[in-house]
Amino acid sequence: MGIINNKSKIAIGIITFLGLVFLVRAYVIYSFYKNDELYGDGIPDTAKYDKEFLSTVMFSVLIMIVLSLISILIFKKKQR
Repeated sequence: MGIINNKSKIAIGIITFLGLVFLVRAYVIYSFYKNDELYGDGIPDTAKYDKEFLSTVMFSVLIMIVLSLISILIFKKKQR
């Protein structure tokens, strides 16, 4: 049997789906603040949002990878 069993595949699929939903949500919020000056926070420096969005994406991808590895390790140990 390989490293990834069916339970691990399901867990990775759920983690990836929820991560992608979070990234889409973050992009919608980012584009709202980046393009809409009327409802934004009044800060004329929109480069601030670029840094925050990039860090949010990086943290989200890192968390998805860590949770996927943890789920593989947990379900692999239960299999033995």
